[in-house]
Amino acid sequence: MSVDTDECSSVQSLRHGEDLPLVPISSESERTIIKAKYENVSAELLDPGLAEFLERLMELYEKYQETEEKMIERLTTQKEQLTSQAAQIEEATSRILWYSEELETKDQVTLEIEILDIKKLVDASHIREQDSQETIEFLRGQIKKLETDIELKEQMQAEIDAEKHWRYSLAKQVTGPASI
Repeated sequence: MSVDTDECSSVQSLRHGEDLPLVPISSESERTIIKAKYENVSAELLDPGLAEFLERLMELYEKYQETEEKMIERLTTQKEQLTSQAAQIEEATSRILWYSEELETKDQVTLEIEILDIKKLVDASHIREQDSQETIEFLRGQIKKLETDIELKEQMQAEIDAEKHWRYSLAKQVTGPASI
């Protein structure tokens, strides 16, 4: 069995607690390749506990990717809504300008009612924009929390690996290399 040196360095990085960069996976085939590499590395080099941890870590990362895609899609939809609302506001503003020029021919009461309706549209649009901004901030916080959780789990695994190595070294020193 030959092992890819990139796979070994990734495993060594995990064992020594180094942070691996989180790069967005853009296609399903890339996800499959990465998952296969981790499964291969875990099967050849790692103990079952770490293999399970890596499998769970990959599941969390895939869930993170799916959540991120959904959030981006939702944000895109909200951005389109905001653009549409901005166009409505612009149209309403131009109507106000036109009405102000045609004031002599329009009934004053009717014009005031239309202005109030336009102001209501503007206020509603502003509230939607604020809601969208709050949603964006919330989603950013969720993404940051997921990243922090992943980093914490990686650190915990690195500590477990270091303790196993220390126990192995201690056992080797106490009993000697021949009995291990």
